[in-house]
Amino acid sequence: MEFEKFYLVTAYIPNSGQKLDRLDYRIKNYDKCFQAHCEDLRKKKNTIICGDLNVCHK
Repeated sequence: MEFEKFYLVTAYIPNSGQKLDRLDYRIKNYDKCFQAHCEDLRKKKNTIICGDLNVCHK
């Protein structure tokens, strides 16, 4: 969502699976695309990221 002074990004980020079989895809593809998108938004105005990010695989 775009607000006057910031963007609000909320997302469900898929986990890497019980056996981490999707971890390589997450690190090399999904995470990089999501990060690039958020960085593009950040260049325009402050950006808040929230949601179910599934960030820790250990």
